[in-house]
Amino acid sequence: MPRPFFCTSNLQAICQDYVPTLQGATDNPTSVAYSKQSGVYEKIGNICFFVVSIVTTSMSKTTLTDTVRISLPIASASLPFTNHDTPCPAMTKNATPAKNGNYGLVPKGAQYVEIHYNPSGASAEQALTYGAADLGNLTNTITFDVSGWYFINA
Repeated sequence: MPRPFFCTSNLQAICQDYVPTLQGATDNPTSVAYSKQSGVYEKIGNICFFVVSIVTTSMSKTTLTDTVRISLPIASASLPFTNHDTPCPAMTKNATPAKNGNYGLVPKGAQYVEIHYNPSGASAEQALTYGAADLGNLTNTITFDVSGWYFINA
């Protein structure tokens, strides 16, 4: 995976690769075939910067109401000043076009990013579920690209 901008600084030695996985709130997908599964992160103080790219060719999921989650390398902090989830850019491609994820949220105290989307005509965002994205019994290619930063316990 190409190194993100934050890994080109003098702090490059802190950049680490990790292997992200798809997850669910109730149960994780099974029989996932990844054609691409790469992640890189860097810790600077109490902030973790990350870039993830996952491409799947098939998977099974029994609990289709589960939110699509992607694992992160380090758990986010539950600090007093982190009262809200941390938003980050996210994109899914080749799922149901109207329900492609377009941003992520890193909940405080969690080691994953939840994928969300803004449905057409809706007043609020919704979590992208495996059922909504037609990901439950996937036989075609789905791409997940997520990047951002979040607070960690230093």
